[in-house]
Amino acid sequence: MQMLRQGVTDPDPEVRIAACDALARMGGPEAVELLAGLVRGDMDPDVRLAAVRALGQTKDDRAKDALKYALIHGDPALQRRAMLALKELTGQDFGGNAKKWREYLEGGQPEPHRRHWIADRLRDLWEAL
Repeated sequence: MQMLRQGVTDPDPEVRIAACDALARMGGPEAVELLAGLVRGDMDPDVRLAAVRALGQTKDDRAKDALKYALIHGDPALQRRAMLALKELTGQDFGGNAKKWREYLEGGQPEPHRRHWIADRLRDLWEAL
């Protein structure tokens, strides 16, 4: 674990990204803590994306706080990656709706994402007439 602690602070972004991948495989509270630190503090957007992806792969509920942070404070790419990571972590699916994901993370019960098939859309159009 000492090598990974050093890896997340390495000046080379590629090393930090590799550390994210290793931490995802390792899992556990310390891995989540190190990844959360990268999400909140790393200046390289690729490292932040890798950390968010890794948090989803940890399958650890403690990752939700850092993913919520990415959802609220991230750029659109980071927000999208956070939603995908949350889907992987929680098994929930609110699609690309950041508002529903935030509601879920705050203890709410938002309506799950519903995929619209062509038949559903045609029925909706027919009923609207």
